[in-house]
Amino acid sequence: MNTPHRSFVPFVLSASLALVACGKRDPSSSAVATAAPAPPGSAKAARDDVVVTVNGVAITDADVKLKLKGDMHGAEGKPLHRKNAAESVVRQELVRQQALALGLDADVGYQQKLRQLEATMMAFQRAELGELYSRREVAAKAEVTEADAKAHFEANAKRIRTEQHVLQILRMNDEPGLLRDLEEIKKTSFEAVARKQFPGLPESQKPWDLGMMKWAQVPEAWRQALDGLAPGQTSGILRGPKGRAWIIKLADRRVDESVTFESVKGPVMDAMRTSRMEKLREDADRALREKASLVWVKSDAAAAPAASD
Repeated sequence: MNTPHRSFVPFVLSASLALVACGKRDPSSSAVATAAPAPPGSAKAARDDVVVTVNGVAITDADVKLKLKGDMHGAEGKPLHRKNAAESVVRQELVRQQALALGLDADVGYQQKLRQLEATMMAFQRAELGELYSRREVAAKAEVTEADAKAHFEANAKRIRTEQHVLQILRMNDEPGLLRDLEEIKKTSFEAVARKQFPGLPESQKPWDLGMMKWAQVPEAWRQALDGLAPGQTSGILRGPKGRAWIIKLADRRVDESVTFESVKGPVMDAMRTSRMEKLREDADRALREKASLVWVKSDAAAAPAASD
């Protein structure tokens, strides 16, 4: 998901909330809007911060502070400035209501700006609420105890003690390219195909050669495939998050018998937690999508592949 830059969001979000409130006329009255509608998808705002109401529309502390920040350089500590800012918002609200009564909110340029700000606000909500959801519904349920980690180590001691010498070909959002690479590897070699991604590189440099990797350094997306490879063998296409995909080659493998649970406890717990989180997130996403009603209006968007977060 692309999210707005943090330093930009508070101002745009406040402006978005104001415009969203301005963008709908109260169907019960042709003269003025009697209540500012809540932003799309939001919970009903608490009304304990109201400064004044204008024909039933609440002007809040946040509205006054936004006005101070925009017009008076943040001088909210001075009562006179605060009073002036509140009066200014009241005047603007009266004008807003009259503009709505005249139907000026139908202006095309205004509607375009309003939709852009609504999209910004919704992007903020999706990012922030998504993070809260992830912490409560995913991360909190993925905790790993030391006993869990020790049992996992004992069941997978050989695998965790194994170091593997890996070469990779990485492409972003380009599986057709990897399919071509697989065909070319059959005709030439893994190394020759990997080198073609770095034209002009000195012979001594091999950025595709990752050297010996400890168990904790191996990406989750590789582990099952690596377990099935013998030294010298090449994988198929391995898919990871954010559009990443690889072909890997196992060059060598060795077991380090000196590795103990205490020496790898942290990485084992981290890896287990990550694996649990990914499984919980996938299950939650699948359950939400199965319950959802999706009606694709734009066929070009419906045909696009789903992007990884």
